[in-house]
Amino acid sequence: ISSNSQYVLQLASFNSEQAAKNLQTKILKKGFRVFIFPAVRGDETWYRVQMGPFKNQDIAETQHDKLQQQNISSILVAV
Repeated sequence: ISSNSQYVLQLASFNSEQAAKNLQTKILKKGFRVFIFPAVRGDETWYRVQMGPFKNQDIAETQHDKLQQQNISSILVAV
């Protein structure tokens, strides 16, 4: 991972845009700003619910901890 990497937290990935929007709404109601990133894989589109980007890993991990306190799981992804 390069030193100028940015990070996002990925909360989920769905093959249904509506499912991603439903989770986004739920997370927004808990006070977290998240977005949906469509990712095309072959002939399928997956809708990733993500938070960020964050300038460094420490900031991302702090947000990850805040999500965990609300029983929201996420994974750290370098972009």
